[in-house]
Amino acid sequence: MSRPVAPLPKGLNEVLSAAEAESAGISGRRLKHPDIVRITRGIYRRIDPERTLDQGQPESGLEISNFLKRKSEWQENQLELASAVSRHMPPKHFFCIRTAALLWKLPTFQDLNENLDIACLSPNRPLRRQGFNARRIDPRLATVVKLARSGILVTDPTSTWAMHADVLPLGDLVALGDAVIRHRRIPGTTRLERPPLADLADLEKMVAVGRRHGIDRLRQALPLLSTKSASVPESHLRLELEPWGLPKVELDYDVYDGSGRLLGCSEFAFPKYKLALEYEGIDHRTKTAQWNRDIEKYRDYTQAGWEAIRVTSELLYTKQWKLRAQIIEALRRRGWTG
Repeated sequence: MSRPVAPLPKGLNEVLSAAEAESAGISGRRLKHPDIVRITRGIYRRIDPERTLDQGQPESGLEISNFLKRKSEWQENQLELASAVSRHMPPKHFFCIRTAALLWKLPTFQDLNENLDIACLSPNRPLRRQGFNARRIDPRLATVVKLARSGILVTDPTSTWAMHADVLPLGDLVALGDAVIRHRRIPGTTRLERPPLADLADLEKMVAVGRRHGIDRLRQALPLLSTKSASVPESHLRLELEPWGLPKVELDYDVYDGSGRLLGCSEFAFPKYKLALEYEGIDHRTKTAQWNRDIEKYRDYTQAGWEAIRVTSELLYTKQWKLRAQIIEALRRRGWTG
């Protein structure tokens, strides 16, 4: 008969070092039990058996639900892991690239693997351990800061964007840059919900510092950035529209009726032709409150003489020709002669 496994001490941190385990009376043999996983050498994570996942599904179906669930779980796990590992981070190391983007609440694009991105400044030697993507950086090419609430060491938003240059295609690099400099404007006003993480001038200074991997892509991205894109698909849509020879499009545009009542704010608008483009993200289809607001908004638009083209992910990413035709047809119907 196998010996029963001793319960773990109460109040044990979710992530702990080998030294912390030893001081808590946890043996090396106990660390090999399935309720503890080894993150990397000398660092372990406790698995809480009572922690369950939300099994609810969005209204739009299983495929979207599963994707959202995986992405959300991965993000939560990465943030918890980064927070815990930061307590045992080797001296002179800090989080960078994708892990830094998560910590700054910026978009992430790479595969959902479990490795954390860390770095050190030259001439220090980077940590080489399982569970980490480590690199060494020229001190001129990165600014390291401490997050206000957690005290975690991380590259600042400007450096984080620049360090993605050798891992992201141009469109995604622009979308990430848009997120860094985004002005979260309160509709109907010029006030911002909160300051941007950085300004375009900050990104320009970072690019001008010196050569790095992906420098040409950074230089390509700079003139394409905008403070008015609220999401990655909106950035991608803006880039898609630019070479189509359309009238000038306004971004983050407030739509009013004849009496001056604010009807809504559209991501893209051709005001002269009263035509708006709206990207239909997953939230628009899976959250009842958002769905109801959209119905009311588009009804008001119609009554005020506006038309809205609702852009799906399929139109944006696989049927661009169809989207272009829809926009041109609507513009010509509304008086455009191009």
